[in-house]
Amino acid sequence: GELAELWAIHFAHRALAAAVGLYVAIVVVRFVRRRHEFPAAVKLTYATCVLFAVEVLIGALNVWTNLNEMVVLSHLVVGTMIWTGFVTMALVTDPKLSAAKVEAQVRTARVAVEGSR
Repeated sequence: GELAELWAIHFAHRALAAAVGLYVAIVVVRFVRRRHEFPAAVKLTYATCVLFAVEVLIGALNVWTNLNEMVVLSHLVVGTMIWTGFVTMALVTDPKLSAAKVEAQVRTARVAVEGSR
């Protein structure tokens, strides 16, 4: 009945949270191992790790406060910040967007402009 459905939803939410937690841990380890290659990503992974811990605490507060609106809103905001952290990590580690490649493109464009004068 309805109780079984609610239990299934709560269990699925916790299972998904555990999977995200595992993913956060894997990402942190991978970027820490390559910290010299991706220093900005390492900072983002640390921030995302802290945000995940905060998210878990806010999730518990949701239960303890009987889904207080501000706690629910905080849970959604922090979850969005975690997602944004992952998207930003992808952006700062994309080889097409690396600083060295951008600098090389700027130099090439500068040479082309100077050569056309």
